[in-house]
Amino acid sequence: MVTENSVATESWGLVTWPVVSSEYFRAMNIALRQGRFFREGEMDEVAIVSESAARTLWPGENPIGKRVSRAENVRTWLRIVGVAGDVLSAGLDRPSTPAIYRPYSKYGKPGFSLVVQTADSHGFRDSLRRAVANVDAEIPVPEVRTISELMGKSTQQRRFQTALFTVFALTATLLAAIGVYGVVAYSLVQHSKEIGLRVALGADPKDVMQLVFRNGMAPVLVGLVGGVAMATVLARAMASLLFSVSTLDPITFMVSPLALASAGAVPCWLIARRAVRIDPGVCLRVE
Repeated sequence: MVTENSVATESWGLVTWPVVSSEYFRAMNIALRQGRFFREGEMDEVAIVSESAARTLWPGENPIGKRVSRAENVRTWLRIVGVAGDVLSAGLDRPSTPAIYRPYSKYGKPGFSLVVQTADSHGFRDSLRRAVANVDAEIPVPEVRTISELMGKSTQQRRFQTALFTVFALTATLLAAIGVYGVVAYSLVQHSKEIGLRVALGADPKDVMQLVFRNGMAPVLVGLVGGVAMATVLARAMASLLFSVSTLDPITFMVSPLALASAGAVPCWLIARRAVRIDPGVCLRVE
């Protein structure tokens, strides 16, 4: 009989059912959120669920003490004794898969994979091969890969795309700075008579710099406002390239406009310094 505290999973695709030893969670640095880990040699009908599995099977409830079973084998009910943190087993750019862990001491099979925590991953590979060869030289040693290698393979395509976009962004920023410098320089030429007249009449250098910054930064600020608005609208298109970052990440939306504003402010400052030192006679003779 299925009670309100018992859940039979409806399909194989809903959750995964890994079989692990008592030390697996510590070796993988998977945090314990509630309850306990498996005990050494445990033979009870118990299970540990991941956080996503707990939310899926018992939303808003405490899963400790609840029971779960596969839909195809409802005669065997597993009592939940712990809740572990989620693991991104499908890849860093994909949501975590809900998991229900069972103790290896009771459900273990001949085929298995080893997870070893070591400070010297390269040396461990050789040590493992020697240890296996000492037992039976004909036993093949499977591929040994570190977590960093698995993560690197999972993010290889995303890192390439990120590097490509970074190059484009830096190029765009450089072109923007060159364009702003040209606009400000042209604006200075157009206002050369005004600047020369102001300097000749004893205008304060601060006022001259404000004039240059006002003419140079006005189009930059207009462009930033329009760019932020467009980025907000088109942010969803970048969702597949982001990991653990919101498409409307506030830090990104603050740092990027500040960087572009700086790209405009630097040439404005250079031109403003030149304007303060300008010769009034030369400016007044410009047609």
